[in-house]
Amino acid sequence: MTLLMDKEIFSEEMSRFFIAETILAIESVHNLNYIHRDLKPDNLIIGKDGHIKLSDFGLCKHVEIKSKSANMNEQMRSDLSNVAKDIGAKNPALSKVQANKRAEYIRNRQLAFSTVGTPDYIAPEVFGQQGYSETVDWWSAGAILFEMMVGYPPFFSDEPSITCQKILHWKKTLNIPDESNLSPEAKDLLKRFLCDAENRLGANGVGEIKAHPFFKGLDWTKLRQMKSPFIPIIKDEEDCSRFDDFEEEDPFWPVDDGKSESPSK
Repeated sequence: MTLLMDKEIFSEEMSRFFIAETILAIESVHNLNYIHRDLKPDNLIIGKDGHIKLSDFGLCKHVEIKSKSANMNEQMRSDLSNVAKDIGAKNPALSKVQANKRAEYIRNRQLAFSTVGTPDYIAPEVFGQQGYSETVDWWSAGAILFEMMVGYPPFFSDEPSITCQKILHWKKTLNIPDESNLSPEAKDLLKRFLCDAENRLGANGVGEIKAHPFFKGLDWTKLRQMKSPFIPIIKDEEDCSRFDDFEEEDPFWPVDDGKSESPSK
């Protein structure tokens, strides 16, 4: 999602729209008994109508997902300071700490994303090698939403290995900065996505996600007919100006040992 790099931070309203469409896309994948396993902003494409399209199904894994009933409504380091100042100028609401962290993330994103990929959006149980279910995709959705509203992923670090450690110890490392000025509903949604698998929002079905107060007033059945908060300007059918140029590399994902499992087990 090049738009996220351009705007750096979305308003809660814009975040609500795009993460809601992402949730619908994830729901469709799960309804087919697949886990996407590689959800990240780069795999969210905005169509010419401004609506989200989910891409890159290379790491999808087939599992038997039983439907759940939810009784509820639905120049690298030397340039870092200059980049931070520029970000701060574009977003006066950002604190100096946030601007610096955002600048560092942008710099490393150009490196990490184009080389070995990034573990920023991978759920902790994936690294644990103890089996996981489709709820890993809801963790990823939470990490993406965090980045939309805060400006960088929740467990971002210079080194992928450190990011992995932060994710594994999320109870100690997860921090929603006060400077982000998020609503109580937004903070609660993030905390309920970025938590242990058993208590994660979505573990009892997508209905509990749709019913969360953050989405109050949203008509999920008409979401795809709503006007998007952003409509890209496309010159012609060959216009790829909004796509980043990355060399294709193997994704950052633990070796599959066959232990991923259905939540019914």
